[in-house]
Amino acid sequence: MSSAKESLRRWKRGLERSRPEAGSDRPGQADRAFRLLAGEVEEGLRDIDFDEVTTEDRITFVECAVAWQVRRTLRRGRFDLALRLQRFGTERIAQLCESLHGWRPVLGGQVPSDRDVESSG
Repeated sequence: MSSAKESLRRWKRGLERSRPEAGSDRPGQADRAFRLLAGEVEEGLRDIDFDEVTTEDRITFVECAVAWQVRRTLRRGRFDLALRLQRFGTERIAQLCESLHGWRPVLGGQVPSDRDVESSG
C-alpha cells in the first residue's frame, strides 16, 4: 500500500483529469461525468483506508472532496451535476455515520432526487 501523501497526489491528479464540460447535451454524458466524479471520491476513501483514519476523518474527506467538486462543476455551469454531487456527498456521509453510530442520521440541506421532485408535482 502506498503512502497517504502519494495516495492524495494520485487522487488529486485524477480529479484534475476529469473535468466536466459545460453545456454537455449528449445523452448519458451527465451520468458518465457523475459516475466519474463519484468514483473519484470512492477511490479517495479506499486510498485512505488505514487503521489510524477514523470515520470522522472519512466524513471530513467526503465533505471536502465533494465541496471541491461542486465548486468546479458550478464554475463550468454544470448546475445539474453540482446538485447530483451534493446529494451523493450527503448520502455517503449518512452511510459513514450509520456505520459509526448504528443509525442513519437525517441530514439537513439534502437536495431532492428526481424521484422526489416527480412525486411532489
